[in-house]
Amino acid sequence: MIPAMFLDYLMQDGRAISRAQAEERMWAKFENPGLLSDFRPLLSADAAEELADDAVVIALARVMTDLVSLMPGSPWARSPEMAEKFGVSLRRES
Repeated sequence: MIPAMFLDYLMQDGRAISRAQAEERMWAKFENPGLLSDFRPLLSADAAEELADDAVVIALARVMTDLVSLMPGSPWARSPEMAEKFGVSLRRES
């Protein structure tokens, strides 16, 4: 259900992307050393202060496994390599 809502959102905005494109974009976020600076302005001062790299990696991994991996289409060819590089499991938790 969530992937359908996500895909509808993208379609309404005219930005349909494939699963492979979504995965490639997510892995690029993992490689971005300034990623935390993108999140901090969205949080309260206390939450921003507590935000750590490992929390961001966990959140991005959940997006990959709980949303992006459910999108129709084939995965990005380099996803297994990137998962190994960042120590991220691509298996969904029950």
